[in-house]
Amino acid sequence: VTDTCWRTVGDATGTVLTFRLDRPTKLSRVGLINGYAKIAYDKGHRFDWYLGNRRVLGVDWEFDDGTVVSQTFTDSRTMQQTPIKPVTTDTVRLRITAVSPPGKGRAARDDTAISEVLLIGNTT
Repeated sequence: VTDTCWRTVGDATGTVLTFRLDRPTKLSRVGLINGYAKIAYDKGHRFDWYLGNRRVLGVDWEFDDGTVVSQTFTDSRTMQQTPIKPVTTDTVRLRITAVSPPGKGRAARDDTAISEVLLIGNTT
């Protein structure tokens, strides 16, 4: 169950999120849940935050050695991940390159959201 998210007002195209790892890590897979994947209920009303917020449609993953991996996303509230050529890094920059229009429905917001980020690898 995804109950929290990172969220910012409006169209986040061009926004960069920076992740600093404790030590150099050889990453082999990256991914994310590209919206606020929460469904809430209040007084019998259902609020689908995934459909209510903007969703990330594309990102560039940027690593210390200059490697850039582009990833696109479908409308799915599940983890969407991609294998990458192994890269050793201690910083990962996630640059948002495309987002959906503002959300619709009872939970409608003009916010861009990410529920979860995935970085898989081994420390070196």
